[in-house]
Amino acid sequence: MRYLRSDAGRQALAAVDRHRLTDSSLVSDIASARGQFGDRTAILVETVKLRRKAAVKFADASDWLFTDDALQQATAGPVAEHRARRLAGATVHDATCSIGTELAALRDWAGFAFGSDIDPVRLAMAENNLGPGVALCRADALRPITDDAVVLVDPARRSGSKRRFDPRAYVPPLDELLDVLRRRNYVVKCSPGIDFAVVEQLGFAGEIEVTSLAGSVREACLWSRGLSGGGERRRATMLDTGEQITDTLSDDCGVAPAGRWIVDPDGAVVRSGLVRHYGARHGLWQLDPDIAYLSGDRLPDGVRGFEVLDQLAFSERHLRQALSALGAGAVEILVRGVDVDPDALRARLRLRGPAHATVVIVRLGSGAASRATAFICRPSR
Repeated sequence: MRYLRSDAGRQALAAVDRHRLTDSSLVSDIASARGQFGDRTAILVETVKLRRKAAVKFADASDWLFTDDALQQATAGPVAEHRARRLAGATVHDATCSIGTELAALRDWAGFAFGSDIDPVRLAMAENNLGPGVALCRADALRPITDDAVVLVDPARRSGSKRRFDPRAYVPPLDELLDVLRRRNYVVKCSPGIDFAVVEQLGFAGEIEVTSLAGSVREACLWSRGLSGGGERRRATMLDTGEQITDTLSDDCGVAPAGRWIVDPDGAVVRSGLVRHYGARHGLWQLDPDIAYLSGDRLPDGVRGFEVLDQLAFSERHLRQALSALGAGAVEILVRGVDVDPDALRARLRLRGPAHATVVIVRLGSGAASRATAFICRPSR
């Protein structure tokens, strides 16, 4: 760390960054760099590659220092900024600050923000990444060093390349964290696939916010009851459109046959269990009470949908005939409630033609009356 942060280290990183470091050039690039930098070549190459990888998460990480694990878990810039806006004006203690990604957003929104971490290497990286003006210290998140600050915690959810799915296996464990923080205002970042029932069994009674960015669900975040605003228990936040759906909205969403459009709600809406609330807000209805697809005669603003051209009982033969009649050669296949592998089905259809279509395959009805139905659609974009 001392070397990477020195003038010599910064110059060496700039020199290594002039190499392509692609799969085809990596061996020769490393050999060239080793001639200049000897045993420090490995850490220089790793740092440059991680900075390039970080470009998809952060607006400017060109001078940052990372470990691979820290980068994998680091909150993407827009997600961290959204959380910081919710904490605007508060005193916030990031108790697992790692390399500083949350603090980078908090310092622009919080009344006062400071960080701690148990790992001295990551603290040194945070000091480099954040620059002067942000207070940092070494401390264990399970031994609080503050009294009145909102505590932000991002437990480690990986062990090497493996994910930890049980929140009690997080580092620090979620059950221990909730016990330590039970009388505090806190925010705990969790994996998007966390089992909400398990969280509630651990005694959590606040708001669970599921956030998506660029069409992908990024995290589930636990907000203590004192920070949950209007008493919400579930919130879906879609940063692409800026929309939020909460369980305090009406869920008066009916079930009816397909209209002009089929809508596959954002993953944050589905994951948070707010499909009916989303449908009610936008005048949509469900195709089936147990399936997340919605339908309507108009699309919500900024949402990709699928215009229904045809509907048929699902069979590969009938589907191939209908798509061939449309001249469809490129087909997107979406499936819910039916045991179909979209890639395998696409290969078996052996389609040829200039048109592009989307096929939505869904099971409608329940029990003996259920049926697999295929909707042939034109995507809105």
